[in-house]
Amino acid sequence: MIIDFNGTVVDVDVNKTREFYYSDDSVEIDCTCGGCRNYIKYCDVMPLEVSSFFEKIGVASKKVCETYWFCQKNEGKAVFGGGFFTCVEE
Repeated sequence: MIIDFNGTVVDVDVNKTREFYYSDDSVEIDCTCGGCRNYIKYCDVMPLEVSSFFEKIGVASKKVCETYWFCQKNEGKAVFGGGFFTCVEE
């Protein structure tokens, strides 16, 4: 599947990507840091457009490889963040 991210073109092998996520124990199981736990909770309420995109390219959104957080409030709650995901390329 060819995906164009604003000029960066990637050819994702959706089936192999999906196989990777179903065979890999990732952050969903291993990491207990606050950022990863918050991200996993966000996955349950993320916009349908985002969750559908992950599904379309074979990525299990709760199995993020790494999360990062910045711009925190006084209570230590992250306001902005992101993560890295694995895709298998054709």
